[in-house]
Amino acid sequence: MFRELTNPFKYERIGNKERYSPSKKKQKISLKEAFITLGKLWNYLSNKLLLFTLVLIMVVVSSVLGLLGPYLIGTTIDNYFVTKDEQGLLFVLGGLVLVFVFYSISLFLQNYWMIGILNILLTKCVRIYFSIYISCLLPFLIKGSMEN
Repeated sequence: MFRELTNPFKYERIGNKERYSPSKKKQKISLKEAFITLGKLWNYLSNKLLLFTLVLIMVVVSSVLGLLGPYLIGTTIDNYFVTKDEQGLLFVLGGLVLVFVFYSISLFLQNYWMIGILNILLTKCVRIYFSIYISCLLPFLIKGSMEN
């Protein structure tokens, strides 16, 4: 049964069989290496603490508003449409529109700020690795041009 779940097709895979072999173990990353990587990233982004805080606030706001919207829809259906009561319906529908407008704004700001943080991180990393690459490549190029 396990063979049918892991290999549902009756034909063997074409290509590199070593890559698909179940006996090949994946390299595990230790917890220490993960914290070292997070520490390096934090060194690049530690001056953007205010932006991280704003993004975290927007995540909480968008989560709350994302849950509030369907709740308001459900209570509107239960209290106004089922009972056919029209008093207060416009007030609730206006509140629903405001919830979804603020939900959209919070999602937009959250994504916009996170893309800005990512852009800063990538710019710093590319500058660092490009300078390392150039410093390693330049002596090789100078040596090669002197031999010609």
